[in-house]
Amino acid sequence: MNRASRKPKRNRPGPEDTTSYMYPPEQMYSMPQQGYGQEQYPGFEPMIHPEYSQGVPVQPASIDPHQPTFVPQVPQNQSAAYYPTAPSDVASINVPNPLFQPAAASMAMQFGEVIVGQGKQALDREIGRYISTESLKYYFAVDTGYVINKLRILTLPYIHTDWTLKYSTDEPVQPRDDVNAPDLYIPLMAYITFIVLSGIAQGAQNKFTPEALGIEASSKLAWLTVEVLVILLTLYTISMPTSLKTLDIISFCGYKYVGMIAILLASFVFSSSGYTIAWIFYSASLMFFLVRSLKGRVQLHDDRSYGTKRSIYLLLFMAGIQPLLMWWMTRHLAVQFQFASPSE
Repeated sequence: MNRASRKPKRNRPGPEDTTSYMYPPEQMYSMPQQGYGQEQYPGFEPMIHPEYSQGVPVQPASIDPHQPTFVPQVPQNQSAAYYPTAPSDVASINVPNPLFQPAAASMAMQFGEVIVGQGKQALDREIGRYISTESLKYYFAVDTGYVINKLRILTLPYIHTDWTLKYSTDEPVQPRDDVNAPDLYIPLMAYITFIVLSGIAQGAQNKFTPEALGIEASSKLAWLTVEVLVILLTLYTISMPTSLKTLDIISFCGYKYVGMIAILLASFVFSSSGYTIAWIFYSASLMFFLVRSLKGRVQLHDDRSYGTKRSIYLLLFMAGIQPLLMWWMTRHLAVQFQFASPSE
């Protein structure tokens, strides 16, 4: 049979070529570059950026469900820049930060206040096991006028006449309202200042190291602790009824640091002679101050003569150990600065 007379074979679709019979030819169409199908589907918003439209849109739910659904045709050889969510486009997207929203900020503030409040309550409970926080606040209720007047009394107690402690509803008034009331602000600040001067004295002697300064600070605190414990043990041993509290004793024993600062400063300028004169002066002032301040706080025993003797012994003991401690804690720090002359 002649080749030309043979009937042409029908081109049957292969197993992979199924698009030619899945949908009728009249339904196979390509969307134009502009318009993106608004003519066929009024009100339909395209799902693909118009700049990259290469196929037909997915049929919306409002269209007849019997109509075919077309999937966009994405070329296989296109890179990631083909999609509208390319890195250059993502950088321009403005995503709101939830932390800067008013509701989120308000919730964060409330959460922070709750956490801080719980931490403060836990700290107050731990401190309250040993010291009452209300009592501790009383000893720091001071102002500038109180500090100035108290330092004047500690330096020159001989000119102070009224040593009576004021009370309000059976409780002593706060230090800011009564210069005779004990406080812990001046002892604490004086202790810190003394440690700073100790570092300067060590530097003048070429002995300064951070470890040496730490030892100096811890040793002074240890001596104060031992002093307070000895006084409390003495009060317990002699069974002396007194209105003194533990914080009162710490306050009165801590006032020695004011005189120790003056002693160090005098030794810096006037060497050993200045140290000796300042030590004698502030020792006498502190002893007079303690005797007059503690005299009204030590109650007398039923046996007046026996109670008076014990009160005198207690006052002399508390006042008499102050000069010894001041000398012991400052003698190794007494130095004299050698100032260079202008010619040098």
